[in-house]
Amino acid sequence: MKLRERLAAVHAAETHCVERRLQIGDSRERLRHELHRSATPARILVSGVAMGFAVGLKEPKGAHQSLAGKVLGGPVFSMVLEAVLPGLLAGITAAAGLQSAEEDEMAEDISEEDAEAQAQAEAEAEAAAAEAAEAEQAAERAAVKAAAAKKARAAKAARARRGTA
Repeated sequence: MKLRERLAAVHAAETHCVERRLQIGDSRERLRHELHRSATPARILVSGVAMGFAVGLKEPKGAHQSLAGKVLGGPVFSMVLEAVLPGLLAGITAAAGLQSAEEDEMAEDISEEDAEAQAQAEAEAEAAAAEAAEAEQAAERAAVKAAAAKKARAAKAARARRGTA
């Protein structure tokens, strides 16, 4: 495999990596946006209230129900949900805020690592190009030496023919 072919392969691989990294970033951003759009605090609150209301309306089916069935199936559970739900929603909202901040920091770290990797790849490509240039120059020098040696042999052979003829 010639050096130019290797350089072309390296360049193609770098291009593929950059394109794939952009696709992954776009997919990640779309997923994050969709999650933030669909899991709003209002939707979480409404679903919690609706579930609490539905559980509060449920009446025990029989007189021989256990204490756990009476507590979880009655108005007491609704009161517990009303007392706990605001704190739960506040915690979820705070966690979402922290998560987005952590994601931003992680994205910055990844972009710094990508920049370092790209700089290293560029340096390696430049070094490979310099090696290629040196190899081409060495090949040219070798070709010039070979041509000079061939010319010298031809001249020597001509002198030898003249001396014998």
